[in-house]
Amino acid sequence: MYIRQLLLFFTLLTGMTLLGCRTTTEFDSASRDSIIKSAAEAVGIENSYPYLGMTLSSDWIILLHKDTSNTFVQYLLRRSSDGTMINLDRKVVVKKQELMTIAFDRESYHDDFISFESPFFQKGYELSVGGETYFVFYDHTGRMLGESELTLFVKPNPIDDKVYYYLANQLVESIKKYSGE
Repeated sequence: MYIRQLLLFFTLLTGMTLLGCRTTTEFDSASRDSIIKSAAEAVGIENSYPYLGMTLSSDWIILLHKDTSNTFVQYLLRRSSDGTMINLDRKVVVKKQELMTIAFDRESYHDDFISFESPFFQKGYELSVGGETYFVFYDHTGRMLGESELTLFVKPNPIDDKVYYYLANQLVESIKKYSGE
């Protein structure tokens, strides 16, 4: 069992498309944003700001939503081959209050779209491994912040490391759980 988990992790880490060798276009960004919006619509939070979302290879999606009672709710979804969003899990995040405070602080995010071609990575990067990810935060007005198209593991990271790796870990764990591995 441990070997299978290790193989799945290694596949996620190295076997998916790397972003460092391709150019990001506005179409990619709009397409990714529509995946997050479709996922938010599937769980009924599309107009209930603030929330943030992250995708892994466009098929696995995590959303975090701060509701009107300041409760943090996490949703895990998978996009089927026909584009339908499948809601796999919903849970209230209780033990990560400090992390959620950072995640929902609009000052934590940059205004511009960041990819490996952006000025943020002008001097290069130390590490870029794993499948494509897309991240976006919608503030209380619905404004997009922190929009980034990166890889699963990246250093430096324009998103707060603790927030980013929490989301990445949740995605990897959901893949392990829901793909039968």
